[in-house]
Amino acid sequence: MSAVSPPHPVRCCGQEPFGQRVALVSANGTLVRPPDLRRVGRFDAVTPYGAAGAAGYVAPAQALDGRWGYVDQTGRWLVEPALERAKAFSGGLARFRRDGRWGYLNDQGEIVIEPRFGDAAGFGDGSGLGDGAGAGLAPVRVDEGWCYVDRGGRVVISGPFTDAERFSAGLAAVRIGDRWGYIDADGVLVIRPRFAFAKPFSSKGAAPVQDPEAAWGQGWGLIDRQGGWIVEPRYLHMGEFTGEGLVSAHLWDSGEGFVDAHGSTVVAHQSGLSGRMVCGLARLGHGSSSVSFVGGTGAVAIAGPFTWAMDFRPCGATVALRGEDWGVLRADGEFIPLSHREPLADQDEDHGGVHGFSLSGLAPFVTYEGDVVHVDTHGREVCRIEVAVPGAAGRATGTSGQTPFTRDEGEGGLPVRDAVSGGPERVSRIRDAGGGEVWRSDPASGVFSPEPAFLRRDAAYHFADLAHWEGDVVATAEKLLAAEPRRFLPYTVSYGGDRDGDVYDLSGADEDDVEEYAGLGALEELAADYAYESTWGAYPFLGADAETAFEHYFATLAERLSARYGPADVAGPGCLLQGDGDDLRAWRVGDRFLVLQRWAAYPGGSFEHQLWLAAVLVRPETSGG
Repeated sequence: MSAVSPPHPVRCCGQEPFGQRVALVSANGTLVRPPDLRRVGRFDAVTPYGAAGAAGYVAPAQALDGRWGYVDQTGRWLVEPALERAKAFSGGLARFRRDGRWGYLNDQGEIVIEPRFGDAAGFGDGSGLGDGAGAGLAPVRVDEGWCYVDRGGRVVISGPFTDAERFSAGLAAVRIGDRWGYIDADGVLVIRPRFAFAKPFSSKGAAPVQDPEAAWGQGWGLIDRQGGWIVEPRYLHMGEFTGEGLVSAHLWDSGEGFVDAHGSTVVAHQSGLSGRMVCGLARLGHGSSSVSFVGGTGAVAIAGPFTWAMDFRPCGATVALRGEDWGVLRADGEFIPLSHREPLADQDEDHGGVHGFSLSGLAPFVTYEGDVVHVDTHGREVCRIEVAVPGAAGRATGTSGQTPFTRDEGEGGLPVRDAVSGGPERVSRIRDAGGGEVWRSDPASGVFSPEPAFLRRDAAYHFADLAHWEGDVVATAEKLLAAEPRRFLPYTVSYGGDRDGDVYDLSGADEDDVEEYAGLGALEELAADYAYESTWGAYPFLGADAETAFEHYFATLAERLSARYGPADVAGPGCLLQGDGDDLRAWRVGDRFLVLQRWAAYPGGSFEHQLWLAAVLVRPETSGG
């Protein structure tokens, strides 16, 4: 095996038309390949197939033009990017697609099996799938259906099957018609097809299957190698066996748990238990403020409590939040707090997620300046993606070290903040572990921007114009008081329908809301936050953080306005819009009420917070005359 370590893929974010790019760096951040790749798959330590070549690390990679090839540990193309798709190595061979057909090549880039299959799976890799008898076989799809080929591409089990899986512990699940059964390495059907779903056998001789005749919510159980029931159907769902010989099993009325190959419950069923066990650890309590991890015996192995944590990754670490500190949690229980703002997450409100540790053992974190720092499983900085203004001492950031954002309306009317694209031209730099610059972008590399907040949402994220918070809110109030009165209704994502966010356009508003809440005067939205049910469910701390932040904004701005206009008038015009949680202050200024309102709503598991400032014309019944 080669002594060379595989490089780490690191993401550099550019704006369209360049988009995301990936660079390759070494364990100390030395540049192996500049960010001129779109995607990089898993680096595998491959043993040569045949006599030629020496063992090394190879990964599938996608060039910027969308074509795929393979790169080695030096960052050079082992196979030039001329393929439609490329998959990682397994069992010494890798799958690739060319002209719509799949074939296999070895680690020297030599085609071993010509691309002639409609689809193809991997050969055995010693991971539990493809081990034992059948390890040298792979399921492929031909015109008639699925069959199995050996490493020379010869069909050895013809089938054809409706579907087929890789061998595990000498047996492979195959589908005939709409039912699954199992074959042995000779192609003999040893367990007749009678299951709705079938998963791989463990080395202990058990496999999870679903009985289509069982009652709903109780269809999954365990069978032995002869197809007999070890555990008759009783589970809502089951996973696949882990390296510790356990399988997750969900009871409808009790939650997730883990059982062994004999069907004995090893980790008790309980709500909040993750269905994944990695490094012998399963997360317990996700969705609460007290996350811990249990081991393979069911006992608590890492007590925490953590505010939030991901499942462990095979590298032996995960990303966790303890109190206010984000950091690295290792499988030995050590928590390493980091001074960075938050872990890098996709900026998608519906499907966004924390990246966490990659298969290469790096996790990206976002600094308060908008840089992206990649740390290893010990929390050590390996490299840094830095955005800066050429010749300037500081980063391309806004006031108080916060990244400035513009407000726009995204898909579904959700507020979206993008890094400001104006101002001085920016460059992106990659720095190694020692802080040395190893790469710098040029104009052809695209426009780069600091990473905005996603989890630690601060004033720079919430305020449409940061001057409302860091500047003089009285100036905004005076502008509203002097404006020509117009009919308005606050715009909200939760109840806004197809409205475009214009508070003076009432054409699409609910008639009852217009009748009850439409005001006459001028209004400005100062700050806003929204989270889908999926986002809030994944990061439960966001709700409490947002509520605390908006309460602070409201109290602070109310004090500033009271310093100018005197004590708030309790006989104000009432709420600008009724919500699930509101605070209101009003000041009588001439013929107007100046109204500051904090508004909150929680529709369907989502949350929304708004902060409005309005100058409302005093109605005769409230004028006192």
